[in-house]
Amino acid sequence: MNIGPNAQGAVPEVQKGILKRIGDWYSTVEESYKNVAPILGLVQNLDILLTQRHATLYIHLNKLPKGNSVNLKPINTLPAKAILLNTGQKIECVVEHVPYEKEPFLFVRNLPVNEFTNEVLVVKLTFENDIK
Repeated sequence: MNIGPNAQGAVPEVQKGILKRIGDWYSTVEESYKNVAPILGLVQNLDILLTQRHATLYIHLNKLPKGNSVNLKPINTLPAKAILLNTGQKIECVVEHVPYEKEPFLFVRNLPVNEFTNEVLVVKLTFENDIK
């Protein structure tokens, strides 16, 4: 993180602010990093990181999407609950059939990407059954 003390042994205020913002963010999304398993190959979207705990899937948007939605192809099941961990707000999910695809798949829509340009968004999807 390139944060360290100055010549007087104190951490500068700017760097303290950075550490505080990181700590505040982590406290809101901590559950998506603890006691979870990273999931590779579940979806075709390479711009996201997925972690999972039983029937809960966490979507880590390390790179903000071009629009305000993320596709989770080939998952085609609606979650029972979807929230943005950063704020606790409910997030819209739909299973849609798009013209160029044979099968419908899950989209997470209306993400507040413009409000979080300097923060990793983490979406929590809770399904009725374990995701395989």
